[in-house]
Amino acid sequence: MHWTSILSAILLFCLSGARASPAKTVIRNKVPLLVTNACTRIFQKVTWEYTSKSKRSSPVCSYEPAFQSMLYCIYETLDEKGYSNKTLEKTFSTIKKNCASYSDALQNMTNSEFYDVLNNGTRHMTPYVKGSANLTYPVEMDTQLRKAYYHALHGFYANLDVGNIYGGIICAYFVAIMAFAGVLHCMNYTPFKTVLLKQKLVGYVRGYLTLPTIGSKHASDFSYFKIFTGYLPTRLEGIIILGYLVLHTVFLAYGYEYDPENIIFKSRRVQVARYVADRSGVLAFAHFPLIVLFAGRNNFLEYISGVKYTSFIMFHKWLGRMMFLDAMIHGSAYTSYTVANKTWATSKNRLYWQFGVAALCLAGTMVFFSFAVFRKYFYEAFLFLHIVLGAMFFYACWEHVVSLSGIEWIYTAIAIWIVDRIIRIIKASYFGFPKASLQLIGDDLIRLTVKKPARPWRAKPGQYVFVSFLHPLYFWQSHPFTVLDSVSKNGELVIILKEKKGVTRLVKKYVCRNGGKTSMRLAIEGPYGSSSPVNNYNNVLLLTGGTGLPGPIAHAIKLGKTSAAAGKQSVKLVIAVRGFDVLEAYKPELMCLENLNVQLHIYNTMEVPSLTPSDSLDISQQDEKADEKGTVVATTLEKSANPLGFDGVVFHCGRPNVKELLHEAAELSGSLSVVCCGPPIFVDKVRNETAKIVLDKSAKAIEYFEEYQCW
Repeated sequence: MHWTSILSAILLFCLSGARASPAKTVIRNKVPLLVTNACTRIFQKVTWEYTSKSKRSSPVCSYEPAFQSMLYCIYETLDEKGYSNKTLEKTFSTIKKNCASYSDALQNMTNSEFYDVLNNGTRHMTPYVKGSANLTYPVEMDTQLRKAYYHALHGFYANLDVGNIYGGIICAYFVAIMAFAGVLHCMNYTPFKTVLLKQKLVGYVRGYLTLPTIGSKHASDFSYFKIFTGYLPTRLEGIIILGYLVLHTVFLAYGYEYDPENIIFKSRRVQVARYVADRSGVLAFAHFPLIVLFAGRNNFLEYISGVKYTSFIMFHKWLGRMMFLDAMIHGSAYTSYTVANKTWATSKNRLYWQFGVAALCLAGTMVFFSFAVFRKYFYEAFLFLHIVLGAMFFYACWEHVVSLSGIEWIYTAIAIWIVDRIIRIIKASYFGFPKASLQLIGDDLIRLTVKKPARPWRAKPGQYVFVSFLHPLYFWQSHPFTVLDSVSKNGELVIILKEKKGVTRLVKKYVCRNGGKTSMRLAIEGPYGSSSPVNNYNNVLLLTGGTGLPGPIAHAIKLGKTSAAAGKQSVKLVIAVRGFDVLEAYKPELMCLENLNVQLHIYNTMEVPSLTPSDSLDISQQDEKADEKGTVVATTLEKSANPLGFDGVVFHCGRPNVKELLHEAAELSGSLSVVCCGPPIFVDKVRNETAKIVLDKSAKAIEYFEEYQCW
């Protein structure tokens, strides 16, 4: 069904064909490993009376005087630092591991035998004289040199370890935020939430920091020269992203322990380049799990927190950008390291290097084609490239570190991806692959009805599903649509499609070729998203328009049936439409509201009454036109015609005055919830006006729920 996912799975399966067993990431800055490697480095630079026919040989593993010198170095260092024999015995295991590829002689040595070698060497220990060569006896290294090697290696290992720690903190940062959001989300189902919303301090924080957009855009995109386009976060999302960026910047720039004597590296430049390369490389890999998790449809953090998928996609984008920045820094710094270290000629031919370059190029290509202009006009091509390039990227990263470290970050990311795909397949299979009825309404709307599966399946108001139309030309495409239960036939779902570019246009053409009414087999995956918990508020204002009608209408029907019992004072549904075709598509559901406790107001924005010279409109009576061209049109409460044919609805000409509607709802006694889904500019206006109302009435419980989704 989703052949791009299948292709990606095949590419990821290639990981199992890596040429070597993946190296596990180990904590390097542990005392046994640190002191053993420091003393090993010291005595590998001493000239011993030792020869070996093997190309792979080490005197500290195979030549007894060198071995005794190393053991004595380890003992002295640990003794100076106050460590017990238990730590010393741990170094024996480390020595065995280090020497395993050089000699088999040490692998069966017991701790007692190590002590015997140490004691024997101690009796013959001689101070090392600089420049001595062809040594045949154990030597004691200068204390200052031992300490210098220990400190140098400590800084190098600590930098490798701390990158993973910092990466874990970044992951924990987002998990902690989502856990806190989950607590607040659970409060929606308790009386304590309305008590919290009545606090003036909470009102000021929400009105200034969490509810409004940055500038005036969030749902609507910004555009410069029609090329640089994108979506801005809300202020709350912006604060979360800013916190992440501060954390990331500090973690990338802080906490390096440089060796002033440059014992391990040739120069300060080489040392700095290597440290920055290692830190940025580890941080880049640490982003993988979150990037994959936040892009997935079955994100457990979304279920816990109640945060919308749109927000997770916003975080996904920023995490991806910073991961690419880390990778760029890693590549640049490591290139500088090899050039300064004069190893560029050999390093560039190494397999890990070549796969690193490939991974960086693939990441850059994904970032480039993720620009909003590509997503907006070539979404299917973008999605296909993103999935396939992502799979190739992870394969290249796997090969890049298969013999180094960091493979666990890739394991985690791939596991998340696989679990998400499995759940998606289960959800689609659970619903089945039924035939749906499609009916053309007006010029560009299609009413789709499909039977629910016999087994339990329920979508709450505002939730959505991903639909695949099983037609030979576009069966692999999967698109989100908000669903609502049919009011005319039990056990049926209703989806209203509006013709746009892509698959909806192809479906419309298919329906037109079949006389405006036909059937087609579907795959439905879902439901996804969370339903706005409006039941716990005394008054509910539902604002909608464009293609955003299903969720608010479903809320209105549910609230209308239960509002009397729940003690609702007011349930008001405001719909803004351009013409009445859309009302015809939702006519059964709207007719259902006639006998329910719901105030229904419909604004026809296509009908704008002409103004006489005596007419005057203040700024509160004006709004932006939905075509996003910036034209301002008049708003009036003059009644329009009633195409639905029932008395339970009030029709108006022009656009609704959002500010007036919100003020009117806020004047009612009791708590208020505002639900909005509609055209982007409309949604942004409602969000910002609600933030102002929250500030004006900071002692009143007012909550805003946005069901608009865009990614």
